[in-house]
Amino acid sequence: MGTGIFWAAFALFGATTGSILSGAVIERILVSAFLILTVFLGSVVWILAGAWGWHPDGWLLTELGYHDVGASGVVHAVAGFFTLGVLINLGARKGKFIDGIAQTIAPHSLPMTLIGLMMIIFGFFGFLGGCIIFNGGETGWTTIYNNPTNLSAFAFNTLMGFAGGVIGCYIASRDPFWTMSGGLVGIISVAAALDMYDPGLAFIIATCMGVVAVKFAKFLENLGIDDAVGAVAVHGFTGFVAVILVGVFMGGTPNVGEDVPAISFVGQLIGAVVMAVTGFLPGYAISWALKKANMLRVPEQAEELGIDEVEIIAKPYPEANVPAMVPSEVPNKLANTEPQGA
Repeated sequence: MGTGIFWAAFALFGATTGSILSGAVIERILVSAFLILTVFLGSVVWILAGAWGWHPDGWLLTELGYHDVGASGVVHAVAGFFTLGVLINLGARKGKFIDGIAQTIAPHSLPMTLIGLMMIIFGFFGFLGGCIIFNGGETGWTTIYNNPTNLSAFAFNTLMGFAGGVIGCYIASRDPFWTMSGGLVGIISVAAALDMYDPGLAFIIATCMGVVAVKFAKFLENLGIDDAVGAVAVHGFTGFVAVILVGVFMGGTPNVGEDVPAISFVGQLIGAVVMAVTGFLPGYAISWALKKANMLRVPEQAEELGIDEVEIIAKPYPEANVPAMVPSEVPNKLANTEPQGA
């Protein structure tokens, strides 16, 4: 086995957990706080989840027969519930709630937002393809649990998940952003059992989860939680339910390995709860400590100006001042600061 390949793949899974957090907390978190949270999430929290749910000696596998071949729990649920813990302490963006009513804060560029989501969905085929192993010889392709599988099962069920999720989120929202986010919902909802689901079943699960994820996002918003991109619903909630659904539809399926229990509803339910708690508790605790130290959120004046201009000293959206008619509030880092010319 190429240990370097595995190290790189698992490092990218760790980076993925941080990217899940990043979208939810935009426009009001200190960069330093985000880095602290991301490093802890990507190098400590998800490692625990992966060790428990993926390693041949992980207790979730050896004691409960836990099955999560595409990381619905060990990556998405963990990162999503970690994000929820952070959002509770971070608070909503300025202007998100007026008199208790949630307001729409439109993206700077909806087309670019949708393109970004399409790139993530495209990347999922590689992400999930990295969850299977080619052993060579008669063994061929196996999952992380050493179950026999093939690329076709992973690729086609990923496609069915994408298609169903898009349809479900469109039905529930009629919103372009949520429609494309439905692709993520659908894929995550079937990822835990890509190696076992019939494609038709994968499509049905993804479609239903697309509808339910939108409802859950609205539920969180009604609680006053401002998740800017719906990361908790798309990753946390969907990943949590996806793990449980493996027990619903695949309960009784034997696992490979001596004395490893078969997949069961109870085992998957306990595993899903473990993943949610493993993510939520450290996310809440670390963000609470940062909040108490006044190290979590940017000052109100910085939020109004835009934290790109305060934290990075850059103006990301200069269209309103092209051509420049007034002196820029953001310094030109490469220019001579002294007046030039006559």
